[in-house]
Amino acid sequence: MAGQASGTSHAAVVSVQKSAGETDATHGDPQAKWQVVAGLILSSVFLQSLKPSDPYLVHYFQDKFQLTPDDTSHFIWPFYTFGYALALTPVAVLAEYVLDYPHVVVLGLLARVASQFILYYGMTLTAIQSCQALFGLASSTKIVNGALLYSLIPIDVFHRITGYLRSATLFGNVLAGSTGWLLRDRLGVPYSILFHTSQASSVAGLILFACALSRPRRIRTKRSSLREQWFALKALVGRSRQIRLWSAWFWVGTACSELVLNMDTTLFKAVASWNQHNGLVLAAGRVAACGSALVCNRWRAEFDQHAPRIVMVSALSTGALLLIASQSTWIAVTHACIILFYSLQELSFCAASAQIAVRTGDDLRLVVLFVNTLLSLIVQSLIQLVLGPWALQATVRSKFACLGTLLLILAGCIAVVTIVAQNNRRRLRTEPVSTSAIELDSL
Repeated sequence: MAGQASGTSHAAVVSVQKSAGETDATHGDPQAKWQVVAGLILSSVFLQSLKPSDPYLVHYFQDKFQLTPDDTSHFIWPFYTFGYALALTPVAVLAEYVLDYPHVVVLGLLARVASQFILYYGMTLTAIQSCQALFGLASSTKIVNGALLYSLIPIDVFHRITGYLRSATLFGNVLAGSTGWLLRDRLGVPYSILFHTSQASSVAGLILFACALSRPRRIRTKRSSLREQWFALKALVGRSRQIRLWSAWFWVGTACSELVLNMDTTLFKAVASWNQHNGLVLAAGRVAACGSALVCNRWRAEFDQHAPRIVMVSALSTGALLLIASQSTWIAVTHACIILFYSLQELSFCAASAQIAVRTGDDLRLVVLFVNTLLSLIVQSLIQLVLGPWALQATVRSKFACLGTLLLILAGCIAVVTIVAQNNRRRLRTEPVSTSAIELDSL
């Protein structure tokens, strides 16, 4: 709601970043630099994430609707995934071919604000399910927000801004978690205070983004046709092993991260029903993730040179953490595993997003983000359908075990593909027929 190391020269990458059909509306206005617009967008993202009610939703649902943790994982969270998946394609089409990026993001922010009000004032289970679907629609505009931000900034700060963008989200989560813990667990305030704070923060985020729209910015004056974008996308994927590799992680890794993010507090309650530290634990998890997002830019060279190894180790480690968290009977162990999971996943997510963005031009960036996010949502939806009440009726512990197993399978597949590719590259280098660097990189 998500980069590769290749032999393509940096000059070739840079040459595709500025589309011929774009103009810079900030030209001649020293006050309207890209830093101002980016700062307003990042501040808006921070406020959208400042929702102290989120860590306590599973408790709220149990108190108001008498839902157990397994009921919540079966009958509420899947509707977020389904709403996200169904809205993604219409949102991408609206942004790319009908409206423009900023106004589609505004529509998403309006949906986000509406979902916050329905979440508290909704009186039936159907209303809460509709609220989750609406929030999924709002989340589907995240790719548009990312594409918009990348279109405003120079290519040499892509990794840095990716870290800032994720950090804005995560810092909002940190403040939300710690605020929720202070208000609910320490001071015992009613749920209404938490929900009203979340609602006010969402409205403030919408207002700040509207302020960003009022600033002069680069405007796209020409758009490629769908057919042109399709052929360009095929060529891009075909020549870049890095995009294929990081995209494969994105499909599975982001799917697992989103599902863990939805169900983490549900797992905590299943492990220890007396647990009342959700706010602090989630704040700690977001602090760890925020640190990973900020250091991503410092390790850009390592991501370029050792991408297969990094992706494989990340999937292996996070898969093992989810398996341990799902089987533990000690809540402290479960908390620690989830915190470490968020840290490692955030590092991989920032690397994937920045590496992919740096290798795609403005005209293709939203398309690539859309395709990767859509495939990730298909994976999420299939997991929800198979493990939910429609098929296996898995408990929340079993769901986490399945997610961990899926990440371990991803690590194994990447290891096999990497070994085969390395053997093919060695064979091609020893053959008398010359092989270009691009051909080697495509393996």
